Amino acid sequence: MKYSADTWFLYKLSEGDKKAEKIWNNVVAGKDTLLIPAIVLTEIKRFCIRNAKLAVYEDFKNDFLEAPSINIQEIDHIIADLAGSISADYNVPTIDALIVACALDKKCNVILSNDGYIKKIKRPLKIKVSGW
Repeated sequence: MKYSADTWFLYKLSEGDKKAEKIWNNVVAGKDTLLIPAIVLTEIKRFCIRNAKLAVYEDFKNDFLEAPSINIQEIDHIIADLAGSISADYNVPTIDALIVACALDKKCNVILSNDGYIKKIKRPLKIKVSGW
């Protein structure tokens, strides 16, 4: 499976959610791949700092950099252009549009998210959103 992560997935992982841990373990083992938009790193670091969980962020970051099945997606002009269209066409916040644009650009099968804005646009864009 080719996943893309919204910040929600990393929140769930930091809370010890069993389904999130199963997906994470499969990714780290190389059975699946995980795309993490760079903007998600910003959001999860902010969350960890505010909740005195900076060590959790550092562990995530080390895994992100070491596991070949985890890719950090930078925001380039192609992603920015696609996100701008998604944000305008579906009236969603820019951050959510960036996350979706990254997933679409890299042809991910599933966005791991429980975000209402991302769920709102899954059908027109034909991408699965899993937010158990």
